[in-house]
Amino acid sequence: MSDSVSNRGLPLTTRGALVLAAFATALAFSIILPNLPSRIAAGSGFDDPATISRHTGLMTAAYTAAIFVSAPFLGRISDGWGRRPVLILGLAGFSTSLMLFELAGDLLLLYTARALAGVSAAAITPVALATVGDWSPDDGWRARRFAWIGAATMIGFMVGPLLGGTLSILSSKQAQLEAGAPLFWPIVLALVSACVIARTVPVSKRPSSSHANAYPPRSR
Repeated sequence: MSDSVSNRGLPLTTRGALVLAAFATALAFSIILPNLPSRIAAGSGFDDPATISRHTGLMTAAYTAAIFVSAPFLGRISDGWGRRPVLILGLAGFSTSLMLFELAGDLLLLYTARALAGVSAAAITPVALATVGDWSPDDGWRARRFAWIGAATMIGFMVGPLLGGTLSILSSKQAQLEAGAPLFWPIVLALVSACVIARTVPVSKRPSSSHANAYPPRSR
């Protein structure tokens, strides 16, 4: 790949995968929220609203705290290993956490799934932004791509509650096991993103003449 091509920034396919990864992360988080009290009640057997509310808050806090604690360490790891392996591990871990949440039958597994989701989320959107920053040819290019990732995150946060709320209404009439059904879509989106990232994100952290061939050939 010539320097003139590398100066155009990340290929469109790579940028799309990073945007999709950010969207899937936000979508999964916001889909779960409306159904979290019912999942806690089903998994723990609690029927006291105050107890369920307390665990709902603690479980949400576990997710946020996991991001807060792990994000700096994962950022340093991505500086050393490169962005691609951290992104792939983050997306794989996030998909695993959603599967675990869907299958969890007790309170401990629900907490474990949410904490794992938080750690994995810290390896996705922040590292996706760092990847864009590494390969930005100029400030304007970087700002526009940051905006796309931010917009994808906000759309995920807005769409998720709508889907999750609809599920919450339906789950009162159907089996409790159906409460995790919408998580299928964030799982698929995350895994698709991981596959594209594995093929298209450069191995090296930032471009230079010594690794000008880090990108795969770009199709027209």
